[in-house]
Amino acid sequence: MPAIAKLFFAHRAKQRGWVVLWGAALALGLAWLSAMPAAAAVAPPKTAAPGVPEARFRRLTRGVNIAWFRGKFEPRSDDDLKLMKQAGIRHVRLSVGAVNLFNEEKPETPLADNVKKLDSLLDRILAHDLAVIVQLHDADSRLWNDDAYAAKFARFWRVLAKHLSRRDPERVFLESLNEPSAETAERWNQVYPRIMKAMRQGAPRHTLIASANQRVTANEWDSVRALELMRPVAADRNIVYNFHTYAPMEFTHQTATWGWDMTRHIRDLPYPSTPVNVQPVAAKTAPVARDIVLRYGEARWNAAKLDALARRGAAWAKKNRVRLTCNEFGVYRPAPADSRNRYLRDMRIALEKNNIGWAMWEWSGGFGMAESRNGRPVLDPETTRALGLIVVASAKETRGKETP
Repeated sequence: MPAIAKLFFAHRAKQRGWVVLWGAALALGLAWLSAMPAAAAVAPPKTAAPGVPEARFRRLTRGVNIAWFRGKFEPRSDDDLKLMKQAGIRHVRLSVGAVNLFNEEKPETPLADNVKKLDSLLDRILAHDLAVIVQLHDADSRLWNDDAYAAKFARFWRVLAKHLSRRDPERVFLESLNEPSAETAERWNQVYPRIMKAMRQGAPRHTLIASANQRVTANEWDSVRALELMRPVAADRNIVYNFHTYAPMEFTHQTATWGWDMTRHIRDLPYPSTPVNVQPVAAKTAPVARDIVLRYGEARWNAAKLDALARRGAAWAKKNRVRLTCNEFGVYRPAPADSRNRYLRDMRIALEKNNIGWAMWEWSGGFGMAESRNGRPVLDPETTRALGLIVVASAKETRGKETP
């Protein structure tokens, strides 16, 4: 460094015709260098690591699911959207029936009339300062069994993503597919990157969401384990990864008549569970499902167990340096209300503690946090509190326009 200072001052002296003593120049140069802050000698600051911006990820916390299936939008009124915002909800996950938009015969030409309807729905949602995930629901199983069909689906998503790319990337997110159920997690690892690549071609600036498979193997349904087997798309850091959990199904889906056949035989199951508190339920449960109730008690489902589940997801995200959400969890309303709300509270806390974004299933309906009374949405106060949200009596403005 002293030699550099000497050359510098000599050059300046010659250039301007100044007569400067070498010793004085050197002394001045050294004094100047020593007076500089220590930080000046440090390498230039590193640029921010590529990935999902913090502000965007924050939008993916405190969410709720809504749906547009078979031409019907739920919720029907803007009052619902107002109430969501007033309650502290930050985003909605809009489940769009794939049949509403995807035309297999012309995959690069989404159904035009329904694209207009989707645009109208997005305008309404965004007008209430809610972020929105656009997500395709109920895709054909050929997506993971037929490469030609998968290629069509990818081309469709590229076109749809391009159409949606004019929307604000800070508030609009694109999710490739709801609950993929390929026969194995490895098969989904082969399929989903092609879809994400097509979506990225259509929407270069938007944050995408990729969901884990629902199955590990043909007979092992475990979305958290499947997430642990998921391989992130290395070339694209602006992707949030996602899983769903309704564990344990015997509690969250008790009395349900769809899905797992055993849940229809189970009711009044408590949470948390112990070997003792399930005994009255086991006594009145049909023999075909009685052992399921007893095993649920022995498993001791509680806050610590839900936190352990969330920690597994968080560990995978940390290992792969990616963001993670759980944009479906919930409990069917026929479950005992106090147990249902304790579960929702514990799951929400576990996700937040582990820096996992979330969206509860669902706004209204069988798993809902709100219901309609006299044509107006009303929050379930205990469920709202369990989700850490604000209990609001009703939407404060006048009734909004309904969707036909």
